[in-house]
Amino acid sequence: MVEAPHPHIRIKLESFEDMVLFMLSRVSPGFPLVTITCRESECLTLSPLSERVFVIIESPVPKGKECRYYYIDDSGAISCSQRPIIGRPNLTIIKVKEYSFNL
Repeated sequence: MVEAPHPHIRIKLESFEDMVLFMLSRVSPGFPLVTITCRESECLTLSPLSERVFVIIESPVPKGKECRYYYIDDSGAISCSQRPIIGRPNLTIIKVKEYSFNL
């Protein structure tokens, strides 16, 4: 018997800034840190919808200076730093060499 693959949704965003906004909009007060992985040409994260359904979210890599943490500042703009900003949701970048998974 062949088992059907797990359902999933794949979203390719136009910009890294869209990734920051999308991911930080999903942050809960008890878990203010979101992590995504980036390699040379793209960033990727998995977001579960249920036990068997998840969303694959992709974007281009950030442009400009390299930062480890991204957040939304007091004026509503996306900002970044090398250290997490205490008291704000932060998106953390983890650099990876390669991705490998089966869907």
